[in-house]
Amino acid sequence: MLMLALILSMANLPIVKAMPSVLVDAAAQRVYVNSARNQDIQETINKQLAAIKLSGGMPQVTANNVSVLSIMIPTAEGNKAITFDAYSGEALKITDIVSFNPEFQARVAKDAKEISNYAIGNGDLLIEKNSSGKYESIPFNEIITAVNVNKLVGCFAMHNINEAANGLYMQVASGELLAIVLPADKLRGEGWRNIGDKSNQVVQEIGRSYVMGNPRAEEYGYEIVVFSANAAGNYAVKMQFDSPNKKEQKSFNLSIAVK
Repeated sequence: MLMLALILSMANLPIVKAMPSVLVDAAAQRVYVNSARNQDIQETINKQLAAIKLSGGMPQVTANNVSVLSIMIPTAEGNKAITFDAYSGEALKITDIVSFNPEFQARVAKDAKEISNYAIGNGDLLIEKNSSGKYESIPFNEIITAVNVNKLVGCFAMHNINEAANGLYMQVASGELLAIVLPADKLRGEGWRNIGDKSNQVVQEIGRSYVMGNPRAEEYGYEIVVFSANAAGNYAVKMQFDSPNKKEQKSFNLSIAVK
């Protein structure tokens, strides 16, 4: 879905961002979703919500975007959080959105058994541990290497950058993402290598993907390299183009100031 959104934005095509509505039937003590992406997704979400009985308050929508719908529902047993994939309607487990890498284990929990509930917030992850009834806010930029950005792309402000930005300067805010889209042909053994300072934690590469071109039309593919702006400071993106054809060697450089 990340690649699709980037391709559409590159082509200057509109992306419809109509979000579902969260409704309450007070008499039935039920929470419903209306106007999801399609009827099947809506029914899938509502079947799962039917198992949760509303009690003692109104639901709180903590995230509602093109990627996820996250709802905190008051029940007799306490707040029940549930997060749905906006493309399938299925409830997402904590392991669907984060990996328990060393950064996540040091900051949040050693394994999924410690996390009894979670919700997506505004730029953060809301975590309940050991059925405590209390949710702790974990900012995404503190666990960014563990976050599945493909699942949560709608939760981030993202800058799309192409080869025309080579040699230029830009300013971004902490917590934002940069998707650098560069031409490459993996079938010919071409690709972009990150030769920047990997010890600099101001900006980090957090993932990459490849969109294949059309060989018959001699169209190039694209390598998409995603960086995260984590803290205030300066960073120099340095990418080296590797190709079997030594005449095609080139580089991409971008100076970034994170505020």
